[in-house]
Amino acid sequence: MLRKKVIASVVAVYAMTSVFAAPIAKSEAQTFEVHLIREYLDGERSTEVKEEKANTLADLLLAYKDWQFIKSTDASVVLYKKIHDISPLLKTNGYFGISGDDILTIFDGKPSDDKAIHSFYQLDVEKLESHLIDKLKSGIPIHSKKDYVMVIKKFKRYEKQAC
Repeated sequence: MLRKKVIASVVAVYAMTSVFAAPIAKSEAQTFEVHLIREYLDGERSTEVKEEKANTLADLLLAYKDWQFIKSTDASVVLYKKIHDISPLLKTNGYFGISGDDILTIFDGKPSDDKAIHSFYQLDVEKLESHLIDKLKSGIPIHSKKDYVMVIKKFKRYEKQAC
């Protein structure tokens, strides 16, 4: 515990004395190109690029304290955040379905459009009830994280076991 406190203190002192905290004249705030990378539960990644003004990189990072610092150059910063939710794409147009080789799959649109986004595991279709196969063929909409988790759990028991 004491070691963690010492390390945190050293990092804080370093940050205050390093180039991260080098002051820029108050009238000349620097413009940073900020790349915000979001990764969702379903594996989808999105990047938002925006411009932010700050006197120092340290000041800018304080504004994004929930984000993980990846790297920076003189005028740009890359930050990362794991989002504990499904992506906006899935919420608007995601469907669970079954692929031609019986793999539980997420599609962009109905499974009949055949635009697979993510595959999970092969299903033992001989164990699946016919109404469940029909649901998967027509597509099960994903509107929320709850839907996403529920469907994965529901079909996990039908996962085909390796011989």
